Amino acid sequence: VNLGNSFLAIGVWGNMVVTRSGRGRTSTSSAGKSSQKGSAVRHKPSSASSKPRASAPENVADVDVACISDGSPWPLQLQQMCKVGFNVRSYAAAGATASDGPTCFRHDSYDLLCSCLDNESDAVVIALGTYDAANHTCHATQVVRGLSILLNIFKARLPNARVFLVQAWGSTQQAQKNLSQMTGAILDHLLLEGTSVSWVKTPKMSKADLAADKLKLSTAGAKKVAGAVLKKLKASQLRCTPPKPPESPEPVHAKSEQQDFQQSAISGLDLLFRAFRAGRENASHNPSPGTPPVPKLLQLCNQSKRSQSPNPNL
Repeated sequence: VNLGNSFLAIGVWGNMVVTRSGRGRTSTSSAGKSSQKGSAVRHKPSSASSKPRASAPENVADVDVACISDGSPWPLQLQQMCKVGFNVRSYAAAGATASDGPTCFRHDSYDLLCSCLDNESDAVVIALGTYDAANHTCHATQVVRGLSILLNIFKARLPNARVFLVQAWGSTQQAQKNLSQMTGAILDHLLLEGTSVSWVKTPKMSKADLAADKLKLSTAGAKKVAGAVLKKLKASQLRCTPPKPPESPEPVHAKSEQQDFQQSAISGLDLLFRAFRAGRENASHNPSPGTPPVPKLLQLCNQSKRSQSPNPNL
C-alpha cells in the first residue's frame, strides 16, 4: 500500500506473514525481499487458522411462487411469511374473474398472464372466483370452464410447475348462495379430469376478515388465506426447477482428405470457368483474326490458380 512517502508492504512466505513499513519508495526483488530498510514484524498464524475450514453449504435457490389473484392483499402477506425458501410474485388484477367475460383474468390481464408464463415459476397459486360468486348472472359451469382453460394453459406452458387452487370466499347473500355450487362443481371437475391440482381450503371468514363490501379481504383475512396457502406449499415439498443448460454447439468435424479434394476441385473448376469466360469476352472486344484468345486464357488460368486455389497441387 503506497501512502505518499510512506509505504506498508505485506508478504506471505509459506505459513509466515511478514509486514514491512518505512518511508520512501520500495522495490521487491525476485526473492521477495524489499530493498528499503524498515522494521519487519513476523506473525505466526494461530493454530485455529492453520486447520482447514469446513466448506460452507451450497446456496439453495428459492422456490418461485406465482400468485394469480383478483387484487386481494394475501400475496403480500404470503411474501412476509415466506422469509426463507420462497420467492413470491404477485400477478393481481383488481376485480378479475375466472369465467369468460370482459373481466376475465385471461382477457382483462393478458399482459400479466404472459409475464407469469415467461418467468418459469415452480408453483402457481390461483385464487379466483370471489367476484364470480358475487355476480347473480354467473353460473358455476362458467367458472369451471374458465378455470379449466386457465389450468390447461399453465399445464402446457409450465409442465413442471405445481398448481394450487384456492377456494373462493365472500359473505354477501349472493356469494354465499353461489359459493357452495361453485366449490362442488370445481372439485367434481378436478376429480373427473384427474388433474394434479392441489386444493387449498380457506378458513371460515368472520366479519373482521372481510372489508365493508364483504368481498375484499382485510389484513386479518389476508393473513388467514396466506397461512393456508403457506401450509399447503410446505406440505408439498416443492423444489426449485434447475435452469435449462445452454445448448451446446454442434461439434465441428474435421474435413476428410476426400472432402478437401472435392472442395479444391470445385474451386478450381469455378476459377477455370471464370478465366475462360474472361478470355471469350476479351476475344469479342478484340476481334483480330491473327491473335487467338488462347494465350490470354492460359495466362488467366495460371494466375488464378496460383493466387486463389486452396490446393496448389490441383
